[in-house]
Amino acid sequence: MKKLLALPFAAALILATGPASAACTYIQNTYTGIVPAKSSVIVQGPFSITGANRCQKANITSTISASGTGSPPRIVIEKQGGGTWNQVASNNGSSASVLGPFGTYRVLHVNDHDVPRSYSGTTRYGR
Repeated sequence: MKKLLALPFAAALILATGPASAACTYIQNTYTGIVPAKSSVIVQGPFSITGANRCQKANITSTISASGTGSPPRIVIEKQGGGTWNQVASNNGSSASVLGPFGTYRVLHVNDHDVPRSYSGTTRYGR
């Protein structure tokens, strides 16, 4: 009798949870470099994020730290729209992130100082 009650309950549980879905695929890159004075460097991208791998949105996180003395360059995340690049996130600290619409993105390190800045950083994004 217990087996007969367990089978309908198990079937209802499977139907209630819905079909299993694969997680969004993430790519992570680590890099180091030097940004010349008063300039910027593209450190990641351009890259496109779509829903093809079951990503729900564009999810980008970028971190940076100074490799020498002084502060690290500023992190800027841009999204391409209408043939131009538009800033969607920026931070003078150690990280910047975006959770937004699908599209084509890139990550830059911007040095607003009069001297070169060395850095190490990581960018992770769902694709």
